[in-house]
Amino acid sequence: MKPHAIEKIRNIGFVSHGGAGKTSLAEAILFHSGANSRIGKVDDGTSIMNYDPEEIKRKTTLGSSLAFIEWKEHKFNILDNPGFDDFIGEVHKVVTAIDSAIVVVNSSSGVEVGTEKNWKILNSYNVPRIVFLSKLDKENINLEKVFSELKTFDPRITPIQVPLGTGQNLRGVIDLIEMKALADTDESGKKTELTDIPAEFLSHAQKLREPMIESIVECDDDLLNKFFDGNPISNDELRSALKIGITKNKIKPLLCGMSLKNIGTEPLLDFIMNCMPSPLDRGPVEAQVPGGTTKQMVAPSIDSPASGFIFKKINEQAGDILFIRCVSGKFVSGNEYMNTTKDNFERLSNFSTLRGKAKTDLEMLTAGDIAVLVKPK
Repeated sequence: MKPHAIEKIRNIGFVSHGGAGKTSLAEAILFHSGANSRIGKVDDGTSIMNYDPEEIKRKTTLGSSLAFIEWKEHKFNILDNPGFDDFIGEVHKVVTAIDSAIVVVNSSSGVEVGTEKNWKILNSYNVPRIVFLSKLDKENINLEKVFSELKTFDPRITPIQVPLGTGQNLRGVIDLIEMKALADTDESGKKTELTDIPAEFLSHAQKLREPMIESIVECDDDLLNKFFDGNPISNDELRSALKIGITKNKIKPLLCGMSLKNIGTEPLLDFIMNCMPSPLDRGPVEAQVPGGTTKQMVAPSIDSPASGFIFKKINEQAGDILFIRCVSGKFVSGNEYMNTTKDNFERLSNFSTLRGKAKTDLEMLTAGDIAVLVKPK
């Protein structure tokens, strides 16, 4: 695999309360991007993300897993994390390596204990995030109640999409910026059609669009002044301000879908690509200077000396599997690099990127990217 430019990389953590559909969303993304020929399911043991035998047996996520996809010349590193409190330590490890997160919320349950705990962890690292409203195929969903509950939970949560129907009538999503509906035209969800918003949904969409615009323009002072002067705001200006606001954690966009039917997956992928921060957007990372306890800030640049950090380790019989993020420069397989924790040089080799348990070998790991390596015992 060829390295991706740092601005083309997205490192995204998936978190939720247990059972909210976080892993199912990751599986829908793998399917829609072409990384899998079907949507893997946790319940029948076909999930790519939940590949450990104990996870398959218990039908739940027990440890963080990594999977990459490629989408329109971008690389997304997806880190799926356990939802239950017993394994929340995994989130603490991964949060240091991600540039953004998707917080999945069950539309029938709203904000749950796991939602709150993961939210606090993301806040402690100032991680930009999307809220994704899942399981919209359930009957008798009270969307107004869920939206109100989320707004009370964090006033920065702002709907950017609303569902095109609910329950068995769910057939797509409505984009509140473009004021268009994106409806599925086949059972796979891979074929969609951009249409005018059906009349029965138009007034609700219009009602939500005005407060959305107000929340977005508050992220950009120039746009806010333009808004108060009564000048029209273009959709391109809204999207630009939205990305600024997300990166600065001024706004938390709310998107929606139904993963098992692959509804809402494509607009989510495009949103991640266009609006969520790259490692370059997130800026410098604190690093330890070799030979002491001094710290310095390292900018994410391919032209700088190689630097990175290990954020997770899995002990296996053949050796330790180390999850590594490259902050700057590039790590070339077989070369030696300074371990600033032990103050000695170590040879790094056998880099690979993962898609669940499947490995793709890498000759090098470049700035902004995430991979694993095996350290023999």
